[in-house]
Amino acid sequence: MVPEKAELNMKPGETEILTLRVTDNNGKIVKILGFSREFPGTVFELNDNGENGDKNAKDGIWSDRKTVPNDTRSGKYHLDFEAFDNDGNNIMIKTETGEEAKLTATIVAYIE
Repeated sequence: MVPEKAELNMKPGETEILTLRVTDNNGKIVKILGFSREFPGTVFELNDNGENGDKNAKDGIWSDRKTVPNDTRSGKYHLDFEAFDNDGNNIMIKTETGEEAKLTATIVAYIE
């Protein structure tokens, strides 16, 4: 899972399309959720269905159009993404050391 833009520079009220390129050789990924480290409980969902900022359905590019709330304080924010299967389980991958880990990606957003 690789972000199209690993870093974003935004202002309150601005809209950005969050995009991840995802290789899913086994066809197991059915959901990608994003979580804000700085705002626990904030969850958003990317899609690969050609809607809400996603250009083409089923092309392995997962996207979502998001607007920065007007009351967002300036600072650095981390948007962590995880991929899930049909049963709601994390998609796991093998690391370079052979250990299992969640399939994840992070986008860093700098809000002015």
